[in-house]
Amino acid sequence: GITHMLVITVMVIQLRDVLHKDVLQGIIRPNDPNTNLMRILLVEPISNHIRRIVVSCAIYTLLVVLFAYAPLRFVNGLDVFDMSWWPLKPTFSYICLEVQLPVELAVFHLVALHVLDYGKA
Repeated sequence: GITHMLVITVMVIQLRDVLHKDVLQGIIRPNDPNTNLMRILLVEPISNHIRRIVVSCAIYTLLVVLFAYAPLRFVNGLDVFDMSWWPLKPTFSYICLEVQLPVELAVFHLVALHVLDYGKA
């Protein structure tokens, strides 16, 4: 979840940099290195915070549907899991699933975070 949100955040920031400055001006605020989040939370009206939360949820939901749900439904409809036509027949071996799977996930997330951090620079 965190890696997905980080990927989406980087994509939205890159969109803001690439698109015309007026396109996302009202939705996404520019980066301010001196941002005092507590002051903003206390000073701005709650309607602004609720609007930002709703917009963020809409953006994340749309991007999850576009990049996760729709491709998986498409691939599922192709019946690609019929392994008879695949040229390679991968085999998976788990010696101790309770240990190996969390380690693989942690390595994947660390690599994804490193790639994203490298891509930001």
